Amino acid sequence: MDDTPIRILIADDNRRFCDILQKSLEAVEPFEVVGMVHDGADTVRMVEQLLPDLLILDMIMPHLDGLGVLEQLHASRLERMPRVIILSGLGQDLIATRALSLGADYYMLKPFDMDVLVRRAQDLMAGKTCSMTRIHFEQRDKIITGMLGQINMSPAIQGYMFLRRAVNMVSVDISLLRGITKRLYPMLAESFDSTPSRVERSIRHAIESTVNKGNMDALHHIFGNTMDPQKGKPTNGEFIAMLAEYVRNAAK
Repeated sequence: MDDTPIRILIADDNRRFCDILQKSLEAVEPFEVVGMVHDGADTVRMVEQLLPDLLILDMIMPHLDGLGVLEQLHASRLERMPRVIILSGLGQDLIATRALSLGADYYMLKPFDMDVLVRRAQDLMAGKTCSMTRIHFEQRDKIITGMLGQINMSPAIQGYMFLRRAVNMVSVDISLLRGITKRLYPMLAESFDSTPSRVERSIRHAIESTVNKGNMDALHHIFGNTMDPQKGKPTNGEFIAMLAEYVRNAAK
């Protein structure tokens, strides 16, 4: 990127998050936050008025949701459509695919590390291919669901959703494993309105139940020799790391 300012509009109804994101972005040259809006209808108006280079858009907002914003922008006669990063706590294929089909460049699942978001914005504005392209998002989401099904982890089991989201996050940012108790668990807890200790216990329950009653052939296929009853059950971090590595390799 050269020194020409990259003008960013942030659209999220969480004002505190907007302030934090603004500080994180403006600490990186040449990012410049030119506006912050807190509902969907105002977002459309501000994009038309400011013509930002990058729109960071939350999926759930008052008056008009993220898809509605994209639909209106897609139908408008803008001189130039901004690049768009979607932020969402919803990981459903149909929503992500619809957002991407309407012009979004990147679909980022909450919770996430702020540094990762900034790096994705840098890559996107530098013309680099983000790791979560349309095909990669769809592949990874399906791979995780299928993989947990193969090892016979029931969606009804305590900890399934925590573990599923953790694998998704770590498959994008492996550094989360270096701070699993200080970063990953708190991020998951915030997203699911829980506590870090409950997240940790629930993931532990899911792992132990699956190792005790799951499909050992599938577990050995994914974990190889590390799934050895003589060594005991894998730790939460080991289990998440191996699943995330399997997802990254399968999505290539």
